[in-house]
This record gives sequence, C-alpha cells and structure tokens, in this order.
Amino acid sequence: MSIMSFFSAYFAHFEKRLPDLTRMQHRDELDDYSADPECFKLTPSPFTIHETGKPEGKDYEEKKHLWVIKDNEVPVMHEKGRVGKRLTRKKLSHTNLTGGKEAYAGGEFWCYNNIIYINGGSSRYQPRNLIELDEIKLSLERAGFTVCCAGWEGNIPSRSFREFLK
Repeated sequence: MSIMSFFSAYFAHFEKRLPDLTRMQHRDELDDYSADPECFKLTPSPFTIHETGKPEGKDYEEKKHLWVIKDNEVPVMHEKGRVGKRLTRKKLSHTNLTGGKEAYAGGEFWCYNNIIYINGGSSRYQPRNLIELDEIKLSLERAGFTVCCAGWEGNIPSRSFREFLK
C-alpha cells in the first residue's frame, strides 16, 4: 500500500502549487535529486529509517532532512548530505526534491527514537496554515508513524521543538 493512500483527507482539502521562488539565488536550486540514492521515500509503517538525531543541540542543523509532499510520494533527503554539499549554496532546497514543479507542502524532518519530528519550515512550499500542517501530521500518523510536529507560531510554522524535548 502506498503512503499516499493515507493522505486522501489531506488531498481533499489542499491543492498543489508552484514553489515560491522569491528567495532563489542559484540555478541549481531547481535541479531534481529525488531519484538520487541519498533520497528516501516515506512508506507506511513499519518503516526502517536510520535515526537522523534530535532536532536540538549544537549539531541539529547538520542532521536536518527536508521533506515535501508530491502527487505520488513523500521524498526525504539530508539537507547537507553528499548531494547538498555539491550545490552552489552547499545545501538542498525543497525544490531539489521537486525540480521546481508543483507540490503540496514541505518542511524539515528528523527521526529520533522511532519518532518523526516535522515542521513546516519551507520557504518554497510552506504549509498555508495550522489546519494544513495538522492534516499532514494526521496523515503520517494514519500511516503508522509516531509524529511530533512543531506546530504554528504567529502566522508561520514554528521551527522549534523546545516544548516537546524537555
């Protein structure tokens, strides 16, 4: 069974959109690396994923992965991994998972102690509101994952997990 079947309620309420490219600085931010072996696709649980580390501490940025919801998959890739380090800006953009094409939403990802930590931290495919981010979390939970979501702060997705990591 595809993970996308668990996103049916999400797809009923949210549409894909082109990325916000107002912050784009380099042409290679539109190169698609979603087929690279370093990129993995989320599948329904049980899913074996190497732990990336907690979204806290001095090296949490080095452990950060990016995720994005596409029509047929949810690719996840290490932002500063082998591929990211080769790019002009020395890290991946969410558009490197889509080739700059339409997608639903994206954010940041960590896995620690069998818990997936996500936020809506994407300047290209930021979730539109808390309702959308909550529906993404519910979709992943329906797929069998234990999910910790950073939530919303003011009018943007929170990138902090402080309250969950005490």
